[in-house]
Amino acid sequence: PELPHVHGAWAKQTKIPQHSEWKQDFIEIPGFPAGPKALHIGNHVRRDLLMVRDLPAWAEDPSTFGPVTLYGPYIPFTTTSPENPLYVELAIKTSDLRKSPGIMIVGFLAQDGQVKMTWDIAPGYDWLAPKQWKKDEFFVGKYALPIATLSVSEYEFGIAMFDREGNIISADVPQTTPYYASGEMRFNTPISITSGKAIKAQANVLVNLSEDQANALNCDEAESTWQLVRQRMPSDEGWQSTVRPRVARAISNCLSVEAHAQPERQQKITLLARAKIWDHHAPIFLQTRTPLVSALTKEAISATENADWEQAYRLNSEILSLDPQQSFARKRAEEARDYRLEIDPASVARKQREREERRATAQEKQRERNRKKREEGLERKKEGKALPPGATQKTPRTE
Repeated sequence: PELPHVHGAWAKQTKIPQHSEWKQDFIEIPGFPAGPKALHIGNHVRRDLLMVRDLPAWAEDPSTFGPVTLYGPYIPFTTTSPENPLYVELAIKTSDLRKSPGIMIVGFLAQDGQVKMTWDIAPGYDWLAPKQWKKDEFFVGKYALPIATLSVSEYEFGIAMFDREGNIISADVPQTTPYYASGEMRFNTPISITSGKAIKAQANVLVNLSEDQANALNCDEAESTWQLVRQRMPSDEGWQSTVRPRVARAISNCLSVEAHAQPERQQKITLLARAKIWDHHAPIFLQTRTPLVSALTKEAISATENADWEQAYRLNSEILSLDPQQSFARKRAEEARDYRLEIDPASVARKQREREERRATAQEKQRERNRKKREEGLERKKEGKALPPGATQKTPRTE
């Protein structure tokens, strides 16, 4: 899962947060409002959605700010409108910041030497502090920066960096004439603000291109083009919701056709799982999915009956990745999960017995040590051995 919600009784019963995989793969993010003053906690995000080990294809020519290496900014569309945020991506890597108070990044647009707009660009989205990043990880941040108050014109994009105490972290090659702060960097590509009508026309061209690519069975290209649509109009979810269905249907059918042609079952499953995300009602997806789910179900039932819990969990999970409404597959997957994690009733009872046996053994050993101490004390008393200076004879404790 990408955004699991785990806390309270469910977390206590399943003990999921105690597993090493959970701690490695997920990070907790702030809760969502559950009332005027309350937050509902327990929200988590998969770590690899923020932190990657391979840089994006666009990440070239890094800039260095002390212990921070910055790739980008990647701005796929340098022309936008006041109604549409400026879409920016950054990739960031840090050296050892375990003793650092942290870093802050400020992005800005300037014109004729005057700063016209600034943004707080939070590394790790303030969910995962840089001092928690691993040495082989890069943070790739995706930001939609609002520009609603800017007038139609051209601007320079720049970045300044500070530590959490407000001290400047200077770029190794800073601008000689700073606009926002000494040590800043500005980038050569100008940002143009134009009319919203022109931007929407460009977005519609991309929508049509994505659909055409899918119909021509160029599935990967169609998906990439749709991402450009989202970056072109990052905040207009209403408009996206009107154009997405036809693109989603075309991409789902495209991936399903590709899946049908694959010789390996795992490749079919992977492609159909992607198709389902786009449109789980697409006709070709449904036709291709049905025989595959039937075959997986037979194997999953057999694995469950044979108590092959690893196989049962994998097969039932694959079924659910293609058809989440398979309630019996979900039940089998949960049963297999319990046995894999040893939280099934038999394992829980066994662990309780083992804890009680260990406790009883420890208590018996303690009683034995106490008995030996009492016997040694009585033996010394019989032999008339003197106690150490200042010591007093203790009365032996009885059980």
